[in-house]
Amino acid sequence: MLLRLAVSPTPQTSRSLLRRGRREHGGRTTRREFDGQEAPHGRTVVTVKWFSAMLRFLIWVGPEVRGRGRSVVLLRAADHEAAFAAALARGRALERDFVNADGEEVRWRLQLVETIDELEEELADGREVYSEPFPPVEIAPVDDPRHPEDLHPGSSGV
Repeated sequence: MLLRLAVSPTPQTSRSLLRRGRREHGGRTTRREFDGQEAPHGRTVVTVKWFSAMLRFLIWVGPEVRGRGRSVVLLRAADHEAAFAAALARGRALERDFVNADGEEVRWRLQLVETIDELEEELADGREVYSEPFPPVEIAPVDDPRHPEDLHPGSSGV
């Protein structure tokens, strides 16, 4: 199912459309679908799609960069350009400053939007949005019996 929004004929990004929708509906976004129907009041119908974006952050501790971080976010946007604008806005919103346990100032700053990918119309339960191969810590034989059900996951902090 594609999401279709009825919008005014003036050009706007999907971010401003959703912000306006939240303002007009008491902080929540209300979406109306128009499956092959004419949009009311002479408005244009914009199809909104799912995108994933990988954001890269630089982690400053005091005056120097001590690390990098990645975050994958899901976005709804009309097209790739609108998804890029939304990814930049989300990345800036995720920037943060705090003092660590050693009393040092830590700053996370958006470095770049690494990737933007258009996803399917319907997001299935368990849909993979990111995968990263990395070298093993230990080399295990191919027939090594691993039991992931016995290892309980931690929290990513999201």
